[in-house]
Amino acid sequence: MSNLGISALDYNGKRGIAIALGHAPIAGNLEGVSLSANWMWPAKQEGETARLLKAVKVLSDYCVTLGINVLTGKDSLSITQK
Repeated sequence: MSNLGISALDYNGKRGIAIALGHAPIAGNLEGVSLSANWMWPAKQEGETARLLKAVKVLSDYCVTLGINVLTGKDSLSITQK
């Protein structure tokens, strides 16, 4: 049994953090993997909606290639701060 956590360091970069815990994490397989995604981006600046759409498409294509699903939660595209 293995547990894994990953996180991007920022919206624009390609770097992130991955943590694996448990017995023999390298031996884990993708059969039981399910990702969770929430869109926490108000997209109020020019071009942000297009960049968010591109990021979602890349994530989707990657998951389809790996054969894993992505559960999505509430989006925050309408939430902004004054």
